[in-house]
Amino acid sequence: MSAANPAAVRAASTVTPLLPRHNATVAPNPVPHAARTTELLTQRLVRLLRLLDGGTARLLDAHDIRIVEWRVLAQIVTVENATVRSIAEALSISRSEASRAGTVLEERGLAVRLEDPADRRSVLLEATAAGRGLYEEIYPQRTAALGHLMEAVPAQDAATFDRVLDVLIATLEEGEAGAGRLRHRTGRRRSGGGS
Repeated sequence: MSAANPAAVRAASTVTPLLPRHNATVAPNPVPHAARTTELLTQRLVRLLRLLDGGTARLLDAHDIRIVEWRVLAQIVTVENATVRSIAEALSISRSEASRAGTVLEERGLAVRLEDPADRRSVLLEATAAGRGLYEEIYPQRTAALGHLMEAVPAQDAATFDRVLDVLIATLEEGEAGAGRLRHRTGRRRSGGGS
């Protein structure tokens, strides 16, 4: 029997095995695969939103307007009879944020507050001619930038992504609505208003 090549023996001893040795212990991942996938999706969506907001912020800087103010302006230009409450719900922000943005727009002459004829306790926020002019100036630029971004995505993938977002949003909103109803019923029982 020929002697083993010393160089080959040394090389073999430095190779990392692809599979664990028989007596090795592999620690199981405590996080289920579905949970890991969901967490990764959440992180990527947050990152995507931050990147998109960064691009939008750079565009808005030239007009000295912040993202939340732009979103409120877009809302009152495109939606009639918008109240602070309806704006906050549509943009998923607090009423105080919507109100502060409306105040900034009003101070700059881009919006006005009007009494709501349907509810005197409520106030309508309406875009002025200057506000509509600013919206019409910014909107095409932002749409072009987003359109350029989507050119990198095949049409079929973009359609699938759009459907997936719709499903995720609808599922989460349904869950929030259910949780809200549960909190309402629990609150009534605690206050003695339940049956």
